[in-house]
Amino acid sequence: EQWNPESTVVAPDHTSMDQFGHSIDLKSSYLAVGAPFKIIYGLPEQQTLRCDSSEDDVSGAFTVSFRGFTSDLIPHNALAQEIETAIVGLYGETTRIHSLPRIAVQTSGDEWDGGFCGASGSDNGILITFLTPSDGDGVSTEWEASGGDIEPMTIDASVLIGASVSISETR
Repeated sequence: EQWNPESTVVAPDHTSMDQFGHSIDLKSSYLAVGAPFKIIYGLPEQQTLRCDSSEDDVSGAFTVSFRGFTSDLIPHNALAQEIETAIVGLYGETTRIHSLPRIAVQTSGDEWDGGFCGASGSDNGILITFLTPSDGDGVSTEWEASGGDIEPMTIDASVLIGASVSISETR
């Protein structure tokens, strides 16, 4: 019996030495393709999630979206670990943002008084670093024929009262 290809899967940032397709795994409607020799050039992509609250009475919540996936609802007074838990999901088994690319979440400075958007006059930030699944070197921000910037995450703060949340590219 002869096999006829129906489509081809190509990495958008591939090089000939990546060995893209070295391993594959299919689960439900998700296909994971291995590239064990992928080299990342430049520094990992970083985006900063920032809350600016100018009122004493902050309430509500917001969500973060990336590549068609959305975090769980993040309360205005969430702490860093709660925000990371709301954002990060296991690949193929959640509606949260997939862990491919894997991300690292860090607060800017000390833990916040009252949570992320909890205190009047707060300007709290979270640094989100986009990392590759296995080696952690990161999704490169250096533009080359085989790489480039990734799109920014998006924020829905339509049910957040007394504060605003923004996202900006750090590098």
